[in-house]
Amino acid sequence: MAMNPHRYFNIRKRTWLPSCLLLLVLTMGVPALAGQDTGPESGNLAAENIDTRQAGLIKARIYSHEGKVDEALTIFETLRKTYPRDTDIRIEYCGFLLDQHLYDMAQYELTALFLDEPENHQAQRLQARLYWELSQYGWASALYDRIVRSDPNDAVAWSDYASARLNNTQWAEALANYSRVLELQPDNREVRKVVYDIHKTYGPKLDVSYERYDQMGEDTTTDTLALNGSSYLTEYTKLSVMFQRIDISREEGPFIESLDEEINDGLLALTHRFGYRWSATAGIGGYSGNERDTSFLVGGGLNPFPGLAINAEFQKNRPWTDPAEAVRYDGDFDRLQLTLDWYDGKRLGVHIQAKDYFYRLAGSTYGTQPTVEGLISWLLIPNPEIVVGYSYYRAWFDYEEENWQPVEMVDDQGWHGVFASFVHRPWDDWLWGISGGWRYDHIRDLDGWYIQPNFKVFLANRLELEGMYEYSSEATGAVAGESQRFKLTARVYF
Repeated sequence: MAMNPHRYFNIRKRTWLPSCLLLLVLTMGVPALAGQDTGPESGNLAAENIDTRQAGLIKARIYSHEGKVDEALTIFETLRKTYPRDTDIRIEYCGFLLDQHLYDMAQYELTALFLDEPENHQAQRLQARLYWELSQYGWASALYDRIVRSDPNDAVAWSDYASARLNNTQWAEALANYSRVLELQPDNREVRKVVYDIHKTYGPKLDVSYERYDQMGEDTTTDTLALNGSSYLTEYTKLSVMFQRIDISREEGPFIESLDEEINDGLLALTHRFGYRWSATAGIGGYSGNERDTSFLVGGGLNPFPGLAINAEFQKNRPWTDPAEAVRYDGDFDRLQLTLDWYDGKRLGVHIQAKDYFYRLAGSTYGTQPTVEGLISWLLIPNPEIVVGYSYYRAWFDYEEENWQPVEMVDDQGWHGVFASFVHRPWDDWLWGISGGWRYDHIRDLDGWYIQPNFKVFLANRLELEGMYEYSSEATGAVAGESQRFKLTARVYF
């Protein structure tokens, strides 16, 4: 049976007014409207009808579990008409509608239920969940606050309240709520893990990493020692510090000059969140090598709804190290970047990124390079995690002067790619994985493949060790041929 959307109320676009009035009624504790029958008799069924009712509920649950949404919906509608005042059926029906993201229908049913039973805690939880799933985190938090005040020992409500606050970027309040859950349920492992994740995400941390990148096509090696630290100064403001020491070397060979350059690069940035939707970043730093300069960073982020993140960033006066030949001429660049990431919350992920580079050599404009990259990934199995996907990368380079090209760049390239990754965590204290793929440049008629094994070890909840190796049979830059990369990172949580 196909669903007919025209027979349902479409109230989502105007939910704010009835939601405000509903929350006001709940907060003030207004009793049921005069004339409504709220006595216990109204929810009772005749004994001979109980078996039929229970069989219908079981059948609806089975259909729902099997993904037969229309069949389950038909049974629930029949039960609602047959037993219009049965509170259990109404509650389960509302929960089903929320599970299927039928928010307009769920709001209609909840509003009718609250008119009969304004103090029903199960219905209040469902209403708060609806607010939460519609990204109305403020309304969800206000309703959860009322629920836990009426029953301070309701661990489920405290946990849901914490989730709503966490999604509203109120991580400190969420941590306090989760702590209350642990007071009521000391053995709750899931909540303990969430608390640990909050400390990892928002607590002070420091990354120390070493990376070696070998471009075997021209026998060039780049060694990078990096320090990256971050700490929240307030609940909404984060301080980030980055420093990296880059050593680039190349032996002299036929038609190849030797190279031995060193760059020190640092950046200090502040990121502030304005609620759960907006954020802004500003930073300043500098680098030194053959040339010194001051770097700047500004950016902003927007989360219109859960699962979608849009970020824009502009960096000025950053050191240009790839191709390595650019370091010889004191290369630097400005970059404008726009990124869109979307995840459906289950299996599908989309990443789109556009960049525009403005390159300089010895202070003079050398060229511009716009790039576009798109990626679609699909989670096949959650545990162990298996992901497959497709990517496309396109880049163009336009020289400022055709007769001066000391650093070779690719004029035009377009790479199709397919990839897969596997991640397995056999024990809590370590995981391993491997990823790889094949890509083809349809502009230059080049193809290549890559493989990347990796591992991570968790030590005493305060230290993580992460290692990665990557081999590529064909580089995507101007320097063709094989390349390999090795990286080791130690992450400390304070």
